[in-house]
Amino acid sequence: MKAVDAESDEQAARFSTPTISIDPDKDMLLLIGWRWTDLGKDGRIIGEFPYIFAGVILPAAEIARERDVRLEITNGKIEGEKVLVYSERKKEFVPDPGNYGKLWRIVHSTRRKAENLSNTVRLFEDFLEKIDEHSPRNRLDNKDDEN
Repeated sequence: MKAVDAESDEQAARFSTPTISIDPDKDMLLLIGWRWTDLGKDGRIIGEFPYIFAGVILPAAEIARERDVRLEITNGKIEGEKVLVYSERKKEFVPDPGNYGKLWRIVHSTRRKAENLSNTVRLFEDFLEKIDEHSPRNRLDNKDDEN
């Protein structure tokens, strides 16, 4: 399960479970989008509570597959459970610095709204759009696709 706070500046929720650890017949990914909502009484705010405005349950293997397509597009690779990205500075593959699996980067910008996306990935994109609608900044239009 991953919960994404729509108002968070970082919004760095990740789905980084190693692909080889996912059982395509059993493993599911639950995603929820939430934000703080004021709780009022008699016209005054007396507190706040988390309000869930979006949720979806998806086959984990399909999201992992798309995540790994993105890694391939960006010249990365997987060796066992290790995620490696190519370092132009070092001229070799190095361990991923933590970008693998960030929800906002799972679908590469060149594949957003592509005709050959699975229905699962389309539902995932719809979920991200709902989060984006509640976000103080537009994540989908300003997304950095570098590793």
